[in-house]
Amino acid sequence: MSPKTVGIIGGLGPMATVAFMNSVLEYTPIKSNRDHLHMIVEWNPKVPDINSAVLGTGPSPAAALAASGRRLETAGADFIVMVCNAAHVYEDELRRGSCDSLH
Repeated sequence: MSPKTVGIIGGLGPMATVAFMNSVLEYTPIKSNRDHLHMIVEWNPKVPDINSAVLGTGPSPAAALAASGRRLETAGADFIVMVCNAAHVYEDELRRGSCDSLH
C-alpha cells in the first residue's frame, strides 16, 4: 500500500490544528523522519465564524470550508480531516460542494 497524503482543513481553531498535527507526529510509528505522513494544511482563519453560524447569528462557513477541501484535493490529498468539532455540522454541505475526500 502506498503512503497516503493527509489533507487538513485547519486554522479554524489554530491551536487545535497544531495539536492535531503534533498528535499525528507523536503517534505515527517511524524509524526515521522520512517515515512520517505527508500532510497538507489549508490554514484559513478567515472562514466565517462557525459558532456564530451554528447559533444563527452569522453567515454560513460551508462555501469557504468546501473551497478549502477542494484546494486540498487539487493539491493531492487522499483524504481530508477537519480539526474543528463544530465544523462537522457542515459535513453534508461540504460533500455536496464537491469535497469528496472528507473523513
